[in-house]
Amino acid sequence: MPMLKSKYQKLLIIGYIFLGVIASGTIIFFVAESRIKKLPSTVIAVPTQVPVPKKVSDLLATVSKQIQLPQGETPSVATVHDVNKLPKELFFANAQNGDKVLIYASAGKAYLFRPSTGEIIQESSVEIMSRYASDASKSAELATPSGQLTPILRIQY
Repeated sequence: MPMLKSKYQKLLIIGYIFLGVIASGTIIFFVAESRIKKLPSTVIAVPTQVPVPKKVSDLLATVSKQIQLPQGETPSVATVHDVNKLPKELFFANAQNGDKVLIYASAGKAYLFRPSTGEIIQESSVEIMSRYASDASKSAELATPSGQLTPILRIQY
């Protein structure tokens, strides 16, 4: 019988330890929760739109005088520094160093603008595709219903 009594005592001690751990965890949880509720709530105003740099907004103002640009999207703007490094696509056929490329990814439009003359040199559709896209879609032109070829700027990432 002494063995049986000690077995029950061990189980009873393990049970008390288990209950103690559960009770301690519960107390810690409620104390932490009450402290969190006492913290002052702060409201952070997140801007709905990222401010456009002045150079880009000036460029957009100039270009928008000649053509209606897509609304609700700020374009990615790139400057042509070396025409020899540009892809051999119809879109860049008349590009010169210093030209600006405006890419509206969501609207699917791209514009090649020459600041020195204030002219839009080329307008194109944009197709953004993965580097792993099939070879079947690598043509650089799109035939319109009238049979005229329209350049497509393909951007690979």
